Amino acid sequence: MSDSKWPALIGTSYPVTREVVTSTLTQESVNGLQVRIALYVDRKYRWTIPFEWISSDGAITTWQQLFGFISNLNGMWDSFLYYDEDDFLVTAQEIAVGDGTTKVFQMCRTMEGATDNVFGMELTTPAPIIYLNAVAQGHLSGYTLTSSGVLTFTTAPGAGVVITATFNYYWRCHLDEDANEFENFAQRSEEHTSELQSLRHL
Repeated sequence: MSDSKWPALIGTSYPVTREVVTSTLTQESVNGLQVRIALYVDRKYRWTIPFEWISSDGAITTWQQLFGFISNLNGMWDSFLYYDEDDFLVTAQEIAVGDGTTKVFQMCRTMEGATDNVFGMELTTPAPIIYLNAVAQGHLSGYTLTSSGVLTFTTAPGAGVVITATFNYYWRCHLDEDANEFENFAQRSEEHTSELQSLRHL
């Protein structure tokens, strides 16, 4: 599981699309009533990032950056972190309510009632701020926090203690396909399009 970040490349185009991917099993009875069963416990997301052009000429080496990055992933095998400029920051996000026993929590973010686990944390710039009952804790004082979003307290927060956090995050993703094609359509230029799909249940 890599913490490599999807590179910001000259030539990235718009629109960058994002879709919610779900899976629902439907069963229809003889009287026409339908039963629906959600097959995914958590939502999945898919980003499609178009490239208008990618240069390999002179000082602009975006082709080399992208080709090397994708090659190092070994296709769909390894994961990486993707920065979504519309979904990367939460303030006073409720993580959990202490029970006096549990020490380990998974970081998450909530958007209009939809909560997703966060598996890619920005740990340094800026550093996350952890609060217990709205009181900011000293950085890494009494707790640890991993890049995959696992928050572990030295002493379990007391029963009823509300754990919140302010932090930046990434989406842990993998390529949607093993094969990724680069097309040379002009001298010293390359074209590439790829889909990224976030990983869940890591």
